[in-house]
Amino acid sequence: MIDTTIIVDDVLLRQLSLETKKIGSRVLVKQTPDCTKYFADILDVIIIPHAEFYRKKYIHFYKLCNYNSVKALKELSRSFPFIPDFELGIAFVLNIEVAEENIATALKTAKELEFLNSSLTEVEAAYY
Repeated sequence: MIDTTIIVDDVLLRQLSLETKKIGSRVLVKQTPDCTKYFADILDVIIIPHAEFYRKKYIHFYKLCNYNSVKALKELSRSFPFIPDFELGIAFVLNIEVAEENIATALKTAKELEFLNSSLTEVEAAYY
């Protein structure tokens, strides 16, 4: 029988620790075909599955567990005990106003963001 524990390796934990320093940072969310680019602040950094199927399941548990990422990962592990690897990675929780049924829009991976190193220019501030 396969071990049913999700293993979060040391490399991912170190990355999570480094990324938590970005909490409170202003970021630019890149434009997609269904959404224009916009500015947001990082509220939290969490570990989530990157595979679309498991990400959707994770987000369901994330809402059920009152937005507790650790409990959501444990629930995911209980529901899919024979899947040893959920392709876990880092995601950023943004401060946008979203309806509960669309919480996925508030979770972004690093590749979906542009990290702003300096203060906003007047043009960017006007856009925001």
